[in-house]
Amino acid sequence: MSHTDGPWQRPDDFQKTNAVLRYSRGTAQNGFSLTGLVYSADWKSTDQVPQRALDRGLIGRFGLIDPSNGGQENRQMAVADWQRTSGSTALRATGYTQRNSLNLFSNFTYFLDHPDVGDQFEQAERRVTAGGRVTVRHLGRVFARRAESVAGVQVRRDWLRPVGLYHTAGAERLSTTREDRVGQTMAGVFAQTEIEWSRTLRTMVGVRADAYQYAVRSDTPLNSGRGVSGLVNPKLGMVFGPWAGKDARLTPWMTVDGDLSFSRARFTETSPAGAFVPGALDRVVSAGLAVEPSKTVFGSLRLRHFGPRPLVEDASVRSSATSIWNGEIGYRLSGTARLVLEGYNLFDATVADIDYFYTSRLPGDPAEGVDDVHTHPAIPRTARLSLQLSF
Repeated sequence: MSHTDGPWQRPDDFQKTNAVLRYSRGTAQNGFSLTGLVYSADWKSTDQVPQRALDRGLIGRFGLIDPSNGGQENRQMAVADWQRTSGSTALRATGYTQRNSLNLFSNFTYFLDHPDVGDQFEQAERRVTAGGRVTVRHLGRVFARRAESVAGVQVRRDWLRPVGLYHTAGAERLSTTREDRVGQTMAGVFAQTEIEWSRTLRTMVGVRADAYQYAVRSDTPLNSGRGVSGLVNPKLGMVFGPWAGKDARLTPWMTVDGDLSFSRARFTETSPAGAFVPGALDRVVSAGLAVEPSKTVFGSLRLRHFGPRPLVEDASVRSSATSIWNGEIGYRLSGTARLVLEGYNLFDATVADIDYFYTSRLPGDPAEGVDDVHTHPAIPRTARLSLQLSF
């Protein structure tokens, strides 16, 4: 069980309860397990807010516009897992069933479409899911090189009764926008072989075929229908090592790791609006330093960086880059207990987690609304002390 309020002007009052019960026999290579999971959560949410509300001083950095936004979720799941290993070949089968309910209340445009009661809406679903997966994994040699091959089949069936969108005010339903009952089945087969040619080069070749079937019965006949579709995806890749991970050990007790990616996202079809993909990042950096100078003391420092991104198709409006440093220091009390102090946003950077650009309306705004950046701030410098127990 946990409770979190966050830094927000109106506390999140996030209450979460989850439990796991597992029965197992044998080993990870030759055995089986049965697992039951239960999850329940209830929260209030502070969504993105218009920049003009911050500039005018209508709300603070961690303020909100609609205090009734929030949600509830409940989930129950049962999983059965079985595995047998013989020599260099392993066979694994997993089956599961899950029941999930979700009610999510949001208001992104405030009073644009409904000046009298507001634009809040509810997304709700009641979903039952069942599925399974069978895989065969074999370790061997191809062209006298070490190779790992895997093949399998998986299937999933979802029943959504119903899934709906509703106009609400104060988290109370006013009208139904649409309500559907959906059945969908997904099945796939896949195979892949990975060959390690040297300590610094490996290749992957594989293929995956997926089939998808759906049937929708809606309260609006135009939204009803059924269909079948499929897709075959070949896979061919080359990776340069080493394979121990994307890290380097500077000393026996100090390790650094890093992940750097660049992208250039553009629409392929010409449009007068522009070619940029709104929200697409041009770079992402994740890097860290971990230390463990003794068997009892450990710590880490990590950087999370997102580059600036266009918010509209012509890139005339852009967000700023986001860089946040997080860290932790801990002490092992025993083999099953750790005391950990975690720090978030160590340098208290005033940055956004996410930005959007669209039209919304606040009281006093023109009836057609105002085009504006809508932002959600990263949490300020925060510390959390926890006692972690494992069994």
